Order: sequence, then structure tokens, then C-alpha cells
Amino acid sequence: MPQPVCVPCRRFYLCEKNEFNWEEGAPDSPEFGMGKRPQPEEFDFLDAYREVLKKWEAGWHSYKLWTGDKWKCPECETEIIIGAPVEPWAIRHDPDYAEKVARADPQIRVNDC
Repeated sequence: MPQPVCVPCRRFYLCEKNEFNWEEGAPDSPEFGMGKRPQPEEFDFLDAYREVLKKWEAGWHSYKLWTGDKWKCPECETEIIIGAPVEPWAIRHDPDYAEKVARADPQIRVNDC
């Protein structure tokens, strides 16, 4: 696979870490689901947005455990994760899911279904 390219910078991303573990979240209720993420333009103050976003993030739980490669643009420093397998290596319903999460120590959780 060729190296990913940062479109705004027109630079190749550089691989920062292989086997970067991360979680996929799932909403606890429909009010936190698809298309419900608060947007900054909906608020007059950034602090108000951050407070609402914090409550919104709390409405999610760990659902799947993935691994991929973390890449970073050397110019703008944006980071991406690519190279995830077709299937997660653990799902919340697995009997040993909590143990796998503890062992994997995921660095981020993506709450976006």
C-alpha cells in the first residue's frame, strides 16, 4: 500500500506507530447516536461547547477493540489511523472483552457511528 498523502500540505504521512490500539464506541441511547454530535457553531462560547461535548461523550460505552497504524503529517501534524483489519479483534459481547481492553490499553475511543 502506498503512503497516505496529506492533501492540504501535499506531503506524505509518516508512520508513527504500528499496532496502535483504539476503541470504537457505541451510544448508550438514541440521543447520542448518528448525527447527534454537538457542533461548535451551535454555541456562542467555546467553553459552553466543550461542556456539552463532555456530557455527550459520557453517553457512549466501549464497543469494539481495533488496532491499526498511526500516521502523522510532518508539516501540519494531523494524525490518521489506517490499516485496520476487516474485523475488530474484540467485541463488547466477548466474555474476555474487559481483559483484552485492559491488556491493549487503547489510546483513543472513536464515538461516531
